Order: sequence, then C-alpha cells, then structure tokens
Amino acid sequence: KSASQRRCCGMSLLAMQRGFAAWLTTGGGDEPPGLASGSQAGLNAHLGNYRGSLVACLEAAFPVTVAWLGAAAFLDLVRAHAAGSPPNSWSLDHYAASFGGAVLADPSHDLVIRELVQLELAMDAAFTASDRVALTRDGLAATDWEQALLTLASGGQVLQFETNAAAIWNAVTHQQDCPAACQLDARATVLVWRQSGDVCFRGLDDDEAALFGWLSDGCGLTALLAALQANLTEAEAIARAGALLARWADEGSVAIIANQSGPLPLAGPV
Repeated sequence: KSASQRRCCGMSLLAMQRGFAAWLTTGGGDEPPGLASGSQAGLNAHLGNYRGSLVACLEAAFPVTVAWLGAAAFLDLVRAHAAGSPPNSWSLDHYAASFGGAVLADPSHDLVIRELVQLELAMDAAFTASDRVALTRDGLAATDWEQALLTLASGGQVLQFETNAAAIWNAVTHQQDCPAACQLDARATVLVWRQSGDVCFRGLDDDEAALFGWLSDGCGLTALLAALQANLTEAEAIARAGALLARWADEGSVAIIANQSGPLPLAGPV
C-alpha cells in the first residue's frame, strides 16, 4: 500500500496499533484514537478476549486462591494487575510470576491470600523446573559420599508461613471441610518440590528446616552430620541422618550431585 493508504485521519498505522495496544492493556475506557465511530462492539469483543485469556491463565495457576477468595474478587485482582502490568513475555505461562509477585509485594492483601499465592506460585514453578537426579534408596548405598553433595530436588523451594495456608490448600484441593484462616503459634517451614511429574509439599521438622537451608547451596554428608551433632550426640546424629536420608529418598525431595573426577567441597556448616 502507498503511504497515503497506510494513514487514517492523519494517523499512521503504527500509531494506531500502538494506541489500540495501550487501550487494550490498560482496561479500555475511551475508544483508541484513529478508529471510526461506532466500533465499540468490536472493541468490546477484543477486550473480552484479552481479559478472558489473562483470567484463564491465572485461574489455572492459582486455583485454590480463586476458590478461597472467590471468582469475582479474583477477577478484580487480575484486572487491577493487568491494567498496570500487562504481559510482556512471549508466553502467558510467565504471567503467573508477574501476578503472584505483585500480590506478595502488596501488604494490603490478607496474609492468608498472600501465602496461598506464594504456595501456588512455588508449585507452578516446580512443575516446569529443570530435572535433577533424585536420591533413591538404591542410591544411598551406591553413592560415594566423599564426592557427593545433596541439594534440593527438582523445583525445590523452602517457604516460611505464618498462617495455616497450607492446611487450607489441602482442604480445598481434597474437597474437605476448610478450616478457618488463622495465625500459627510458630512460623512453619514448608518444602515444595517435584517428584517425577507430581508437585508435592510438606512441612519440615525443625532440624530439617535448618538442613534444607544449607541444601539449597549443596551440602555434603559430613557437613550434614556436623549440623545434627550441634544438638545431638554422635550416635544420635548418625541415626537421625540415616532416618532423614531414607525419608528424602522415599519421597524424592532431595537430589544428589556426584562428581566422579574428584572430591567436591563440602558445603554447609562445619
């Protein structure tokens, strides 16, 4: 087309496209510039499709948050976030992190809502995380523990909760009677990870919580035993380490990094 054909009412096609994109991503309002009057019905269809795709994406990423908060209230959150922070990635799959991060950063939201979002955001990230070699029962005997480090399993994250958001998630997901939201007497540490194709989470015991803080950077068995001996006798520490390793191997919550070319430095407390 000629230059004159690419212009409408003195506005270039590029300017029209940019105006339409700005109108669409900020939530509508007045018609975008450069369009003929009477186009509101078509614009509403575009706006509905755009908003619908964002809502569907985030509902899939935060199903329990939707159930707890209510569809209408969740829709309001999505609209408010989309108006100020429209998607800027090639895939809508990445928009969950944008939305979740905004909710977590806003203290005006109820703490239970923020912790539900935090949990579901971690579970969503764990589902697509890169694979790591999980520790297994067979691996316990086959591993050269002088050359190996333990670390978090695929998608592993350690979260801190001040409310019973984890119990609410379980109740909603399993269609059980949902407990009332409440503040915990003591902060709970929750581990999220992926075992094969399933995303899991569970609360950590106090000594586990400390160990998983070091496992995120890699921790050798000697360092693990040294940490346990801070509160236990040597025999008790060995027994506890054996029980923990068996548990981690059974649930696939820990990955193993082995180096056959030479010993790795032992991370963690010494």
